[in-house]
Amino acid sequence: MEDFSAQPAPLARWVLGALSGLQAGVFGALAIIIYMGVVSVAEHGPWWEYSNVLATTFYGSKSLYSGPGWPTISGIALQILAGGFAGSIFGAAFAKVQGGSRLILLGVVWGISWFYILQTLSRIFARLVPVNAPELALLGAHTVFGLILGKFAQRWNPRVEDMHASSDRIPPMG
Repeated sequence: MEDFSAQPAPLARWVLGALSGLQAGVFGALAIIIYMGVVSVAEHGPWWEYSNVLATTFYGSKSLYSGPGWPTISGIALQILAGGFAGSIFGAAFAKVQGGSRLILLGVVWGISWFYILQTLSRIFARLVPVNAPELALLGAHTVFGLILGKFAQRWNPRVEDMHASSDRIPPMG
């Protein structure tokens, strides 16, 4: 019979940070989608407008004039993918930073920086996005994204020391 009582070696702190940042980034990306949906509705537009603007990356200008559907889903997927990627980078880069307010400030700076990085990439790869997306609202949405990263990126990151302590409490099987 196999002995399953041995615990695997703990992952490096930056890997745990990246995984935790991935979770926070996806959560933050969903917040951007909701934020932009509220902005769109407040401006008397449809809630899916921002997602369809992102979908111009794949579908071209025809997604701007369609209702909710596959373009909307692809735009949401693109936002979640980008948010998870940005969160992973943030989590890995700042895995050793302690202190809530410092991490929140770094998160806000990263969220705003990520906005400008995406604006630059959009001008190269998705030219209709910066033309059709409200820049000031997007900057606000990415600030919220950064707040979420700073607040939650380490909350879901178990400390390496905690993992060693918890493995002592697990009783052996058998």
